[in-house]
Amino acid sequence: MKKSFAIIACLLLLGLSACSSGNDSNKTVFDGYTKDVNKAKQVQKKVDAAQKKLKEQIKQAESGSGSKG
Repeated sequence: MKKSFAIIACLLLLGLSACSSGNDSNKTVFDGYTKDVNKAKQVQKKVDAAQKKLKEQIKQAESGSGSKG
């Protein structure tokens, strides 16, 4: 009788802990990956903007030096 009571108590505790309403219910195994991908997208936008600005500066420098010569 004691064994069956202990087993039932353990199963009840495991069942209750599995049904807890924790805040982690929205998390998935891909959270770290998606966070890294989103950060990479932000960095890529900054790199693209810097590249565009650099190309414009080069274009201005080439057109400016050509008209003076």
